[in-house]
This record gives sequence, C-alpha cells and structure tokens, in this order.
Amino acid sequence: MTVKKIYIGGWFQRTTLHLTEMWDFLKYGMSRLDFPPAELAKARALLAIANVTRESGPLEYLLVETSVGISYRIYEDGLIILEKDFRSLKEDFADIKDYYDNKLSKALSLIFSKGAPVPKELASIQTNLRDETLARHIIESQIFFREFKSQLARYLAIHRLVWEKIERIKEREKIKGNEIDGLRNELSDYQKTIHLIGARIDQMDAYLKTRQKLTDLKTMDEYLQPLFQFKFETLADTHAYIKHL
Repeated sequence: MTVKKIYIGGWFQRTTLHLTEMWDFLKYGMSRLDFPPAELAKARALLAIANVTRESGPLEYLLVETSVGISYRIYEDGLIILEKDFRSLKEDFADIKDYYDNKLSKALSLIFSKGAPVPKELASIQTNLRDETLARHIIESQIFFREFKSQLARYLAIHRLVWEKIERIKEREKIKGNEIDGLRNELSDYQKTIHLIGARIDQMDAYLKTRQKLTDLKTMDEYLQPLFQFKFETLADTHAYIKHL
C-alpha cells in the first residue's frame, strides 16, 4: 500500500464574492473592509504563503502553496481542502491540523468576522490511490458529504430545542404581567433563529445540485459513480425533510 498525501478539509456556504475577499487577503494582504492593515499583515504572515493563484473551472478556486509543505484549495462554494505530502501519519496530521486551526482558520475568521463564522470541524481522510486527480475528487466529495450532513444534523438539533422551548411557553395556563416583555423578547429571538436557519437551508439545495453536476462520470469508475449519485440523492431527501420542518 502506498500513501502519497494526507488531506483535511471542511465546508461552509460561501460564494464567488467571498472568494474575491479571500483572494484580496491571501494574495495582497488587503481587505475592502475597515480592518487595520497591521492586523491583516500579521494574520497573513502566519500563513507562510509562497504563491497564490486563482484558478478557473466548473467552480473557481484559490490554489495556495506555502513554504511549510502544505497547500490548499478554497472553492467558491466554501469547500476547503488542505493537503501535505505523506511522511509520518502522526506528524503530518499534527502539522496540517495545526496550520488549519491556529493559522488559516484564525485568518479567515478575521476576514469574515463581520459575517457568518468559519467552520471549525475538520474531516481527515487518508488515501492510498495512485491517481492524484481521482483521489482529490473523491476526497472533496466525501468531505462535502460529511459537512453537508453534519450541518443538517445541527439544524435538526436546533429545531428540536427551539420548539421544545416554544411548547413550554404555549402550555402555560397563566402568564404574569411582568413576564410578558421577557417572553416576547424570548419568542422574538427564536423567530430570528428560525428565519436565519431557514435562509441557510434554502441556499443549501443550490450547493448540493452544483456539486452533483461536478461528479464527472469520466473521473469515477463503475463502482464509485453509483455510490456517489446515491449519496447525493439521500442528502437531497434529508435536506427536503429538514426544510419541511
């Protein structure tokens, strides 16, 4: 068995507009928002960037090479894949995870601190496939599957929590006058949460369909292709269920 590379990655909804923000920062150390230049320079310096290019394709992505042996791709839909040539599983994973947690994640958290948070959960996958293009395609899809399902699971958990609290309020026979303002504010907060999650869920369908189209028949063998298509279908069914809730 030959292990050539080690990969980790994550996904959170982003767009080509976010990709431009990341390009400005990673390539030039700049931001169109009002961040102090010194703060941007400090965050970028930790990334040990050797080269950054913006690549076109079915999905645009940034290809970043570092001076510490780690490279990564940031796609316009928010998928981030980091890779490192394999030497020692324990040491390589520690190095690449440290880079993500303590350097890249913190830098992107700064850039998007005025918007939605950066994902913190990681997926780690080893590969012994000799075809690197096929390996990367499979790994990207697997990480996307994992992150998409994980996000739906979080929304389901929030749904249960919020509606349990709402039911407890509805079941109360009497409410004291001095409690009304507090309950109104509490229900308003729940409503904002539901609207926010509803908007995110509405967006997820587009990401799923795009990734499914990118599963090129020519890059998958006869065994993997049906499995991947089935996975997309089950995620679509789960998404529809969560959206209905």
